[in-house]
Amino acid sequence: MRREMKKYLVLAVAVIGFLTGCSEGGEGGEGNGTTVSKQGWHFQGRDCLACHNVDLSSQRHLLLAGTVFKSNSVTNKDDLNQVCGGDLIIKLVDGSGLSVVSSSSVVSSSSNDQNSKGYKGKGNVFLLARSIASIPAGNYTVEVFDKAGTLIATSANLTHSFSNAPYDINNPKDYANRIACNSCHNTTGGVQPPIYANINPSSCK
Repeated sequence: MRREMKKYLVLAVAVIGFLTGCSEGGEGGEGNGTTVSKQGWHFQGRDCLACHNVDLSSQRHLLLAGTVFKSNSVTNKDDLNQVCGGDLIIKLVDGSGLSVVSSSSVVSSSSNDQNSKGYKGKGNVFLLARSIASIPAGNYTVEVFDKAGTLIATSANLTHSFSNAPYDINNPKDYANRIACNSCHNTTGGVQPPIYANINPSSCK
């Protein structure tokens, strides 16, 4: 009987530990002032979807998420001085019009949702599933802008593929469905360097 109770106690502690790791805790920056001064630490550089597509409530589920740093030589992903601040907007641009005079079209953008722009963790950008139903399958250019519309960072042309498949915690580095940005763009052991301000680093606050 005592052994059975001990087993359930250990299981309960493990579950609580997992849920705490994916809670809304760990947020800093509730001070007064600008958006940047209010932004604090919120798991920068980690695989956002491991929490925001698994055990959090549905209104917090994300379709795509990552962290934007000031440079590609980040030494400490927890250092807020190395992360881009401000009201960052992420856009997915398809290839329509790239071979002609007309411009390519924005397929998805977090500018459509005032709560999708990293309003808590400094440097975190994401698309909320509740505001954008899905990312159509295809290849896209990923762009990051500040609130004023200045382009801060961009991927190479049409280099990011999406399959419209759901997030798979057992395969976050899914090259056919690049929705868990930080699983590849990481400071340690990542396939690619971290996402950084490769266009306008001076726009990082």
